[in-house]
Amino acid sequence: MDQDSCTSDEANLQLERELRQSREVTRTTTEPSQKTIPVGISSAYVKGWDTTDAFRELYQNWKDAIIGRFQLNRLDFKLFFEDRKDHFSIIVPTTSNDNGNRRAMGFIKYEKKTGRVILTNSCMQLPLESLVMGYTSKDDDEQLAGSHGEGLKLAALIMSRDGYKVSLAASHCKWTFGLHGKYQSLRCVITPSRKMSPAIQREPADDMAKLRFQVERDITVVIGAGHSSQNPSVSSETFFEWLQVALDIRGLSYPSSIVETPQGDLLLDSQFHGKLFLHGILLPMSTSGVKHFKFGYNFALGKFSRDRQGLIAKCEVADKVRQIWQYALHMHEQTILPIYVNLLQNFPQVGDIEQADRLLEPSTKARIWKYLLRVTGRQGFFHSETSSVESVCMIRETTAKRPTRLSEALWNLLRSGSPIRTVEEEQVELFKDAEVCASPESAFAKTTDWALKACLALSKATSNIQVLYVRGLVGKLDVSYDAGHGTLKIHRRWLDFDAMRQEPSCREWFPDTITEKNAPFLCNHVVEELLYLSISSIFKASSTLRMTEMRYMRQARRLLRLLPHSIKLAPYSEGLMVTWEDNEAESFRKLGGGRTEYRVVLHAEECFITRSEFLQLGYRVEWTSRRVGAVSNSSFKRADGASLPLWITPPGIMR
Repeated sequence: MDQDSCTSDEANLQLERELRQSREVTRTTTEPSQKTIPVGISSAYVKGWDTTDAFRELYQNWKDAIIGRFQLNRLDFKLFFEDRKDHFSIIVPTTSNDNGNRRAMGFIKYEKKTGRVILTNSCMQLPLESLVMGYTSKDDDEQLAGSHGEGLKLAALIMSRDGYKVSLAASHCKWTFGLHGKYQSLRCVITPSRKMSPAIQREPADDMAKLRFQVERDITVVIGAGHSSQNPSVSSETFFEWLQVALDIRGLSYPSSIVETPQGDLLLDSQFHGKLFLHGILLPMSTSGVKHFKFGYNFALGKFSRDRQGLIAKCEVADKVRQIWQYALHMHEQTILPIYVNLLQNFPQVGDIEQADRLLEPSTKARIWKYLLRVTGRQGFFHSETSSVESVCMIRETTAKRPTRLSEALWNLLRSGSPIRTVEEEQVELFKDAEVCASPESAFAKTTDWALKACLALSKATSNIQVLYVRGLVGKLDVSYDAGHGTLKIHRRWLDFDAMRQEPSCREWFPDTITEKNAPFLCNHVVEELLYLSISSIFKASSTLRMTEMRYMRQARRLLRLLPHSIKLAPYSEGLMVTWEDNEAESFRKLGGGRTEYRVVLHAEECFITRSEFLQLGYRVEWTSRRVGAVSNSSFKRADGASLPLWITPPGIMR
């Protein structure tokens, strides 16, 4: 590496001397002498490059020169391939043809007989500074691919290293490259042309169309066999292999399906899938960390990195791909949008959609959202592929819609720019707008309400939650907890006996008096199911552990077995007699035998109003009993006294 550096320094110093000498040559000089300029690049430089890489550099310079010289828009630069008897040609026609005559701005020609490749730029000069590593005139032009000032030198080095003769005809001189010296470093021999300028100046555009050049007017690169038999010719197979670096040769390599945008081209042709191009020139993309691409892309703006493996800024790739898709979606939405959504849904790991959730504009995300709604007929409810089984089941049960799975990539994209919601969020939104209503006056409704509130009062985490009943909801939405406001909203049907008895878990037979005001309550399971749904919604929004939830349910289930029903009032000689039944006492009577006595303490009517206050203070209330003989029901006398209420689980059931 040190030897290469020293050789390069010496070459540049000598080149500077040659430049000064060339400026001092007087105009009276009739025949300038031949010059040998050491370029100073060792043959060991860029070992990994081959002749295809070398041709890419020459093709890039040729294309950039035409675009820059004629100030072309990239879409106006069009190449056309032709196969003639003695040659293959690629020409760049002018944008307008005068009088129907064929005119061109440059050409590439392959001579079938000699095996030579010729690249010609019209009306251009090659300064001696072009032999200096780093010299370039393309730094500030985003339309051009090159910027490092080394393409010509590296191409000459690699072609010479592989035995091909490389020469240029430009600026009245012939420039011949070769490897010389101990270290086989590159040098250039510049020989003035002895060819006289034509007496009649030909039209350059006509010459280009006829594949002719003039050494004093144009720049022409020639690759192939020289006069010495030591130099190999370029086979036609090699020539076509070289041309694979070019995207835009119509009749040879131009895609059959392409979407052109101001930011670049989307290549839908399967021949180009997974390939990236910059200004129509292939990017090898061997850089580690670069994702595979499903489709092909041709970037309209940017610069090659020094190793030619990608863009100078590798982080630009995802954004440039995003820009191409956005323009394509805007220009051809009906065709392109299904393709892009398919990428997001079925190919989430490809580079085509990398960082799409972050880079795509909100308007594009909105298009994707509307498309999904349209193709599902608004009958699907979308969820992430990582959604739990419980969430998917909840969709079926509560939304009356079909669960529709989205890939994580598509889900994240929509979450960042559309109204898509989880099923839990959907419930919150639906309950938010639902009409709050009062509890019905039936015994079933009041008992269900009181029992639920009593169960919630058992835990400090749920004791202050406000229970509200709503109506007007669509689907089988049951409960929704709003942690921000501390409210638990419940669908009104849970207080409707006729609606609840339709559930499979309900008993088949009920007494005729079941709907009366003082009817027995035989639906403990309704309270238990509603409580389970409620705490599932509540604890999901808190840090309560699953085991805590299970313990809470066991406690509530045990106390619900003590829920009284068939409560009756009757006159009594010393006051008022209240009788009731409960399933636990009946079971105990049958299994335990003997007589059972309950110690019952009542309160005056005003204590009913303050029942919630006692519960919030955290008092513990227990049943106490002793065996005094078998009873089939329970009764007590009212007594005034300042003691805690017996029936707080559920509270307020006795009055």
